[in-house]
Amino acid sequence: MMTKRQINCVKKAIEHTRNAIKGNGFYMPSDAQTDALKALYAEAYGTIGKREYGRFSAYLMSIDTANANEVYAVCADEWQIAAVEKALAACQAIAKA
Repeated sequence: MMTKRQINCVKKAIEHTRNAIKGNGFYMPSDAQTDALKALYAEAYGTIGKREYGRFSAYLMSIDTANANEVYAVCADEWQIAAVEKALAACQAIAKA
């Protein structure tokens, strides 16, 4: 189960990435946000469809690649962010049940 801090980190990453998609620059999630996204990815296994899980995976891989290459200007597409939101909603629904 994700902590409140991790959930807030994921929400901030979604918000800032969506802002970057709208054309307001680039955005690279912080280390805490990246760790929270990875925790969500692990927790979301089996709760969202394969397509969304693949999009989420591609988003995480682009973050890891950017960190490895020290190119701090990752910007996801709307489909990837929608997959992250779907995973977050599914995990929050499970936590409430």
